[in-house]
Amino acid sequence: MDMRMDFIDILAIQLDIFRSGKEDGANIRLLRVLRLIRGYECEDPRDKVYAALGMAIDGNEDGIISDYTKPASAVYINAIKFCISKPSNQCLNLRGETFQVTSYPLEKVLDSCAYGASDYAYNPRRRNIENGPELSRGLAFNWELANRDDSNMSAEGHQMQSWMLEDAKVMTFGRRMFETSRGFTGSRRSR
Repeated sequence: MDMRMDFIDILAIQLDIFRSGKEDGANIRLLRVLRLIRGYECEDPRDKVYAALGMAIDGNEDGIISDYTKPASAVYINAIKFCISKPSNQCLNLRGETFQVTSYPLEKVLDSCAYGASDYAYNPRRRNIENGPELSRGLAFNWELANRDDSNMSAEGHQMQSWMLEDAKVMTFGRRMFETSRGFTGSRRSR
């Protein structure tokens, strides 16, 4: 007897567990719902976020409103802002370090990231062996600055390091949230 389960069966079991928890009164937040449904595909990339709103306990709060006149990139940015602005999601981890999101002007980071629906093509499991990891778009990441000791850094250098790490953190968070088996939700690759 083959004990392996098909990926679709696993997703169905996950949704059933989620449904049972919801019926039992579990308080499941939007970020967790997005993690649970990230393997599912949808015709309209905005549907993944909007469907999750109805399943999450915090989906009816002010912050994200279903609006199909907005482009997918704006919906993703709003979802990212909403999730990381919640008290339980204030801290994100990068290089084993924890940073408070609220201490950095998130609007500035998201504007500089210029998220677009076609930018979600990065898959952390897909690597070009000769060139190393391939990012879906450029990020000015200075490893020397990232690894520099705080005691030997000017105030300006410390601020630049902090902003660079915050930018990388938000981009990584956005990519992980919207990753699917075919790349990222909203990627405009031919099927």
